Amino acid sequence: MVKATGNGTTTVTVTSGEASGRAEVIVYDRRAAVSADRTVLLSFYHATGGSRWRSNENWDSTRPLSEWAGVGTDEEGRVVALELPLNRLGGRIPPEIGKLDRLKTLHLHRNRVTGPIPSELGDLENLESLRLDHTGIEGTVPPELGQLTKLRTLNLFAASLGGTLPSELGNLTSLTTLVLGDDGIEGPLPAWLWDLAGLEVVHIISNRMTGPLPPEIGQLVNLRELVIYDIPLRGTIPSSIGKLADLEVLSLVETDLTGSIPPEIGDLPNLTVLSLAANRLISEIPREVGRLRALINLELYGNRLTGEIPAELGDLTNLQRIFLSHNSVTGPIPPRLGNLRRLQQLSLGGNNLAGPVPPELGNLGELIVLGLGWNSELTGPLPAGITRLSSLKWLYLHHTDLCVPEDSVFDAWLAQLDTFTGSRCSP
Repeated sequence: MVKATGNGTTTVTVTSGEASGRAEVIVYDRRAAVSADRTVLLSFYHATGGSRWRSNENWDSTRPLSEWAGVGTDEEGRVVALELPLNRLGGRIPPEIGKLDRLKTLHLHRNRVTGPIPSELGDLENLESLRLDHTGIEGTVPPELGQLTKLRTLNLFAASLGGTLPSELGNLTSLTTLVLGDDGIEGPLPAWLWDLAGLEVVHIISNRMTGPLPPEIGQLVNLRELVIYDIPLRGTIPSSIGKLADLEVLSLVETDLTGSIPPEIGDLPNLTVLSLAANRLISEIPREVGRLRALINLELYGNRLTGEIPAELGDLTNLQRIFLSHNSVTGPIPPRLGNLRRLQQLSLGGNNLAGPVPPELGNLGELIVLGLGWNSELTGPLPAGITRLSSLKWLYLHHTDLCVPEDSVFDAWLAQLDTFTGSRCSP
């Protein structure tokens, strides 16, 4: 005979002489479980200043939990979601929240909650999404979060966290989205990160972590977005980056990267954003970039890139923005850039480009910004076809030997611009 004292699971062992037996006993009273969830929510409400929330409809009432603002329940009335973003929550997250054993979604981002992340969150074995970004959460990331083996999304961006990431996070084998940054987390990029093969989105921005990017990054074959900003990686881009065939966004900005742009980047057929700006890359722009037919943004400004602009860029007909300024690129402006009919911004300033502006640039009917300044060897009058750029608003020709012809057609064209820096041609 077994007498239940509450919901839960236990193992009963019975021994008689040499004989023994074991049985697992599960006790579940739905009403008691819903009542326990209600008690936890009330603790959460009072701990986070619920009376001052932006929306607290039906909280601290006898209404079904499914009718409480931001609460989601399953068919039994158990709490499976707590979503209260941008809701003026304050105070601390109470440890009792770890008792919501069916909770799948906990979204408390953009609130004023403070204090540490309760280690009891590690008891939420069904949790799939945890967002505590843009809060006053402080302290370190508790290793107990590594127990959340069903977790798919972990977003701790713009909190007041510090210390290093616990190695236990390497147990989050279901994780698809990891967002960290704008905090005090320090230490090397963890080795376990490259073993989480299910990752699809990784954003690490403005904290005290360091690199380098290892060849093992090629193991993240499901990765769609890799964004690392203002982190001193201080190494090279591994050629294994070319194995990430599903990658759509590759943004490694202000990361002190050195060496060359690997030609294997051309093996990323789904890439729409390639941003390697504000680093110390010293190679030529590989012609293999011309294979990135899905590319929309190409941002390579603020490096030490050399050589000529690959004419193959003119084959990337989806491009809307090209930023190659402040490098050491030489040679002419490729006429094939005139094929980029969707291009809105072309920034080539601060290089060593030479020669005239090709008339083919007049085909860029959607171009809004044309930046050619600080290229002292660009010479000659703008071609007449440039006046077909009816969408152009900003034209920068300063510190070049380019000039705008003195005639009525160019006069009317210049009048439509918001900003023009440069000179008119001498009569």
